[in-house]
Amino acid sequence: MNPTADVVVIGGGVLGCSTALQLAMKGAKHITLLEKGAQVAVGASGASGGLVRMHYTVAADVCLAWRSLYWWQRWREWVGEPSPFVNSGFVMLVGREDGETLKANVQMMQRLGVDTHLITLDDLRELVPGIHTGDLDGASYEPQSGYAYPVDATHAMAARARERGVKIMLNTTATRLRTQSGRITGVETNAGLIEAGTVVLAAGAWSGALAQTAGVTLELTPKRVMAANTGRPQGFGRHPVIIDRASGLYTRNDRNDRNLFGLEPTLPVAPDAPEAFEVPAGALERGAQSLAHRLPPMARSNDPVGWAAPDGYGRDGHAILGAASEVGGLYLATGGSGSNFKTAPAIGEALAELIVDGRTTHTDIAPFRASRFAEGQPLTGAHEYDLRMVGESPRQAHG
Repeated sequence: MNPTADVVVIGGGVLGCSTALQLAMKGAKHITLLEKGAQVAVGASGASGGLVRMHYTVAADVCLAWRSLYWWQRWREWVGEPSPFVNSGFVMLVGREDGETLKANVQMMQRLGVDTHLITLDDLRELVPGIHTGDLDGASYEPQSGYAYPVDATHAMAARARERGVKIMLNTTATRLRTQSGRITGVETNAGLIEAGTVVLAAGAWSGALAQTAGVTLELTPKRVMAANTGRPQGFGRHPVIIDRASGLYTRNDRNDRNLFGLEPTLPVAPDAPEAFEVPAGALERGAQSLAHRLPPMARSNDPVGWAAPDGYGRDGHAILGAASEVGGLYLATGGSGSNFKTAPAIGEALAELIVDGRTTHTDIAPFRASRFAEGQPLTGAHEYDLRMVGESPRQAHG
């Protein structure tokens, strides 16, 4: 007989591990998580910038991030110690074309309850001594936000899920979704068939091809998510997380007196191709130049190291979440364009509620339904920023 599970989660990244753990917390039994790599977090989750911030232009994204902050701040209660979350604070910087847009988005987030406010450039210089502000129009500040260490967070979720009874199968590649009469019946893998009536597809860059085996077409393109880090020169201290829309940069402190910074997104890439895990020529140098422009002390750093991994980029730059309308028992958690790390706790919670209870309680994920594209309702904010960030289409991934 083939092995069976009540729920199979495909993907051992942060979304898959969060969903498996949240399912176990909701009382679901016989959960199996499949990961094609030798450990969890070997794909986009491991390459993430790890930013935990609330600033978005779409209210649905803000609500996911705000609910996720609840879980990041209570890590010990649901995952254990040590916590991977660092409450460093977060600043959003904009150029002169985006000052009013920043104000409108801060007001939108405040109406949703987010702890955020506008600050002056003098305030910014106090928060980040040495920052270049000559080409900025304004900034906002989130005192509760920060970043988390992605690999640590994903491994901790996986370990806690195992403790709660989740079976995690490493080196196990899902190759096909099995269906019958419009419903999921199982998952074919390189180790054989696993029969299951519920499947969560959280396979990142590989989600589109797997969904297609069940007759589901996702508006999803595999691209690289890339980041790097470099030494922080002596005398240049710690600072809040920075997203800088004026120069196309994000950066935060990292371990070992280093700063992590983002690299530009690239053109579509085959997720199984070797180059999907390689930083293209010139990308590291351009990222370091942007970092030195905004933070001139970082120009003294000369040891940058970059990394890359494929991720799924939704056509509108937003996640694809919830039940697949075409196939009963299939649930989607993909397409966040590198930005699902911070929202993974709330996404896992919402999917667990949807699977176990048939509805979500804390966060409405209906705006992220896969059918929104066919319905002509892609997600977009009322106040979108000028598309000046390098490679942005329509927005740059921020981990």
